[in-house]
Amino acid sequence: MNDQNWGWKLVLGFWNFARRAPWLSEAGVFLIMLALYLPLQIGSKGFADPDSFYHLKMAELIAAHGPIRNFIWMPFTTLANSFADQHFLYHVALIPFIKSFGELLGMKIATAAFAAFAIGALAWSMRRMGVRYAAAFALAAGVMQPFAFRIGLSKASAFGVALLLIGLALAAKKRTWPLALIAFIYVWTHGSWPALVGLGTVTIVITSWDGGLRSTFQVLRSSLFALWSGAAAGVIINPNLPQNLKFYWEQIVQIAVVNYQSKIGVGSEWYPFPAAKLAGDLPLLCLMALAAVIIFPAVVSKAKDKERREPLRIAIALSVCALAFLMLTLRSQRHVEYFVPLAVAAAAAWASELDITGFKRLINKNSIAAAFAAAALVAQLAAYAGAGLAKDKQDLSGGYDFTLYQKAAAYLKANTAANEIVVNADWDDMPPLFYQDDRNRYIMGLDPTFMYSANPARYWDYVNFTLGKAKDPVGVMHELNSRYVLADRVHFDLDRMLVSSGKFTRVYIDKDSEIYLLK
Repeated sequence: MNDQNWGWKLVLGFWNFARRAPWLSEAGVFLIMLALYLPLQIGSKGFADPDSFYHLKMAELIAAHGPIRNFIWMPFTTLANSFADQHFLYHVALIPFIKSFGELLGMKIATAAFAAFAIGALAWSMRRMGVRYAAAFALAAGVMQPFAFRIGLSKASAFGVALLLIGLALAAKKRTWPLALIAFIYVWTHGSWPALVGLGTVTIVITSWDGGLRSTFQVLRSSLFALWSGAAAGVIINPNLPQNLKFYWEQIVQIAVVNYQSKIGVGSEWYPFPAAKLAGDLPLLCLMALAAVIIFPAVVSKAKDKERREPLRIAIALSVCALAFLMLTLRSQRHVEYFVPLAVAAAAAWASELDITGFKRLINKNSIAAAFAAAALVAQLAAYAGAGLAKDKQDLSGGYDFTLYQKAAAYLKANTAANEIVVNADWDDMPPLFYQDDRNRYIMGLDPTFMYSANPARYWDYVNFTLGKAKDPVGVMHELNSRYVLADRVHFDLDRMLVSSGKFTRVYIDKDSEIYLLK
């Protein structure tokens, strides 16, 4: 009996501690998602996205030399003259992982940890905004495809998601100094920081109205000043000033907003996400959104109660933010990583305001049936999560082998002078080449817009050359000030053009690549 009493006291003590320390729920979410995300990463021999090689290399260069202020590796792009390491703090955060576990494993563990942190941040943000069952909703978001895939890429996506969610919660609750700090950190961490400036402003405006013009203006003034000044400080107090101003214009406005997909070939993530496919990929989110629409009238009808107005305004603000990113996602697939958590938070905020007293009484009267229903629901959710995570593992395991172009790069390092310009046949070949050999220079990478903006005519000369359509391939090589061409083994038209010209000699070949030398 004493042992039983001791056991119950321990359980009750932990429960009381947990009530006094609500952050334990976010810690639990983090640990659960880390346990789910680590198997998606461990065992993979490469990256699903070529930009991962760039991020890994930048972390290594920063560890060795400090901040990178000039990007000298692509001389024919705008980055040669206006570069900002928009992911600087992400690259710094990678360093302890790659130093402790090695390059590939360290990158994979860091990716899982940062993705789990983003889900923990979602739980924290919802709880801070007064959403009930925040941890459960966050866990549901964490297993949704394609959101889990996007934050599972070895790049800065998860950090961007986490900072946006934290910033919006601080904006909604008018925590001015923490909001200014998060805005500053965001600018140094991810290029999506204008989303916090824009949506944070919307959130502050929607959640600030209390019926009095003077008091509302005072709240708006202090909160908006904190948000805007924090972001402005991040831009101005920057190791890349003033080059970062032009870089932000190109990266944020021209690439992310204007989007040159109608003029040139860009990365697949910048093309539209069809609405039907988005709904098909996110059935659980669609059910949440439908439930929110159904309960909307019941929640709004209680807005006359003063104590219910703030939660209602928060739900409206989150809905506006989610709709904004829905529009962006339908235009560019990559924005789905922000749309999903915002949509889940919005649906959870509406559900949180629903009076479920009658539902609780119904459950108490039919406890056995409720238990069976709950078990069936949990089983369905587990099956949904398992299927989604299995697909994520498959998608994240493919792509670019970690040793891609390693041998070809070794040949180039042994046979070229320092700073030799190598014509890479595909723009996505640049990051793995850059990782394997930072001694040489390359034509285009990271995004085609950087080269197109620098010189459209040269861009098309280069593209036609790589497609085997150049009328004067030697002239293009002279224009690019290069002697070497590196291509993978499927550029058959390029091969035919180089061979038929009689001016090139193939000096290297392996299963992944081949190198031609201009005679």
